[in-house]
Amino acid sequence: MSEPTLSQLLDRAVHHAPPMDLATDELLAAGRGRVRRRRAAGAGGVLGAVAVVAAVWGGLAGGAGSLPGTTDLGPAGPVWEQGEVVDAALFTGLQTIDEEGVEHLYDGRLTRSAGTGPVVLELSDGGVVVERIPAESPIDGLEVFAGERMTVALWAEPEGTVSSVPLVGPVDPGGPAGRNQGPEISGEQTAYAVWPAGVAGLTVPDQVRDVYLIGRDEVAALSGAGVESAQLRAGGQRALAWSDPATGVWGYAVDDQAYPVLVQLGDQPAQTSGYVASEDGFAIAVHLLPEGASVRTDGAVEGRLDSAVLGGREVVLAEARGDNAPDVSFRLGQREYTGQSYQDDLLTLDLGSQLLSPAESLEQPGALQLLTSSGERSVLTLGAEELEQGLVTSTVDGRSVVVATGWDGGAGVLTDARVELDDGTGPRWVVPDDVAQIVLTHGRLVSVLVVDLAGSDQVVAVGRQDGDQVQRWDPPVLAAGVEWRQVDSAPVPFVDGAALPRLDDGATDGVRHYAEGPGSARGFVVLPGQAAGATFVPLLEGDGELLSAPEMVQQMDEVEVDGDVSTVLTIVGGLDADGRSTLAGVAAQRAAEGAANTWTVVGDASSAHLVVDPGLVVTIGAEQGVWLVYPTGSVDPAQLQAGRIGQDLALLGSDPGTDSALVAVHPEDAPAPRVGVDDGQLEPVVTHPVPQLDLVVRVWTLTGP
Repeated sequence: MSEPTLSQLLDRAVHHAPPMDLATDELLAAGRGRVRRRRAAGAGGVLGAVAVVAAVWGGLAGGAGSLPGTTDLGPAGPVWEQGEVVDAALFTGLQTIDEEGVEHLYDGRLTRSAGTGPVVLELSDGGVVVERIPAESPIDGLEVFAGERMTVALWAEPEGTVSSVPLVGPVDPGGPAGRNQGPEISGEQTAYAVWPAGVAGLTVPDQVRDVYLIGRDEVAALSGAGVESAQLRAGGQRALAWSDPATGVWGYAVDDQAYPVLVQLGDQPAQTSGYVASEDGFAIAVHLLPEGASVRTDGAVEGRLDSAVLGGREVVLAEARGDNAPDVSFRLGQREYTGQSYQDDLLTLDLGSQLLSPAESLEQPGALQLLTSSGERSVLTLGAEELEQGLVTSTVDGRSVVVATGWDGGAGVLTDARVELDDGTGPRWVVPDDVAQIVLTHGRLVSVLVVDLAGSDQVVAVGRQDGDQVQRWDPPVLAAGVEWRQVDSAPVPFVDGAALPRLDDGATDGVRHYAEGPGSARGFVVLPGQAAGATFVPLLEGDGELLSAPEMVQQMDEVEVDGDVSTVLTIVGGLDADGRSTLAGVAAQRAAEGAANTWTVVGDASSAHLVVDPGLVVTIGAEQGVWLVYPTGSVDPAQLQAGRIGQDLALLGSDPGTDSALVAVHPEDAPAPRVGVDDGQLEPVVTHPVPQLDLVVRVWTLTGP
């Protein structure tokens, strides 16, 4: 089976788009999903640009062919049976050219000789095996081979499937990949998609989440997730559209247009999508309208149309004679738009003196630029770190430009957006002069608003008009790469709107351990108070001992939520084989220079410090049942040792030829632990009572050879 080259795939994708003037660099930007959108001069301009993006993303993400079948989709099954021996060619002659201009010619073979373990994709380049990639199965019926040179997804296509498209993530739903017919395995037809690494303009997905199986009359998710679909007919055209509410994804496949298209707009209610094509004297357009918009069917479209509401959005199929794509009119709130005028309004910022287009910087991914109408010059650039502040105000041509990152202004953001100003006499809400909105890579929603400030006015917030009230937006608090929210009077990390799981046993609110995600060794430890000038050392339950582990701390941040400041340690490790936390506490060094007791146990109110000979300090955290021992005045984490009350002993100073100290902390009514030496039991040299905690500190001296 000979596979098409990447250049052939691109040529084939663009072939299905309508004729237009598109520069080479714009095509590459489209491939990256970061098209600099410019204000269109005539009807179909923006729709044409969207069509190319859809052709590159949707075309390379889907499979070729119309929808000729008549049977219902059968149930999806596994790609291979448990323990089945596998030996089959998946692809041959897959040609790519990497970013350094080196050509590769790949063959891929599926192997599992003994029937045990995962199936392996054996990847050859020019006849030489270069990688063996084991399969992982994120859902039943989907096998993913994620290697260094490429990621390959393989799935079974049940009876009645005429096309399919993989859902990758977390935010780019299509991703460039060709859906190809695979071999029959165990009597089941398979299909696969390939994402080669290191190819300019193509991105390897972080994960392959699901596959949409497209039949003649319905669409199903391989995972079994609920998918709503509808047939649309306009003139001689037919399309199948669907919505997956769980992922916020919409898709559509037009007969004879070869490639299904996916868009992920679930958390972007004002954003739209479009697809156009023309052939045989007819132009076809699919419009995915903003959330809550309703299409006008009273002759406002030049041609014939059909529509259906899926997942709260209306999907419109339109056909017209000629080469010009049919536009549609729709009502959103109290205003009427055409598809073209809405795109112009949403993607263009009118300063009065000039028109600007918000765009993501190609040179600084994640940064926002405001481009002049020619697209050749940026009048304002905000880096990714600046955007993380949530709300940023700048000045362009004497006008105040407010940039809100992560704010969902609703489907009616163009008319409902408000800006809160305060001149010192009290806050007030004003209507911005203009609003634009775009989506950056990784799904970051950015709204840009223009206002005029007078006197001592300051921008305070943005909000959305809702009846007689304005819903004020408070920017998310970001630190250590995640969002923080106050829950039960404590900061809790959130990712994608969900709280991360707490791993510790909750014995103290002074130390909280959260996992970054399932199966991840990375996590966050939340401590009360500020981090400035402090050193923190995690204390871990080891194999019968308590270990100090300063090397676990990768990063230290401060986070302020609702006026309360906390310290966040980003750590790696601290989990047992079952994923439970082994964190017993955290030691902190905040003492001033010259102090003897330099370390404390974080979050422990029942603490005490005791100076013991020879030149040692014992710090006790009775609430958490741990204690610390270190040389007097030491600020070096390497000199810190720890133990559990009533369980552990710590040995300090074990260099040859020197005396060593052995320290333990026990309840005062407990017998001293037995310390054995060559000629019998060694008694503690000194015992220090700690009556306020009903504890005793015992110290032994061991004479070195």
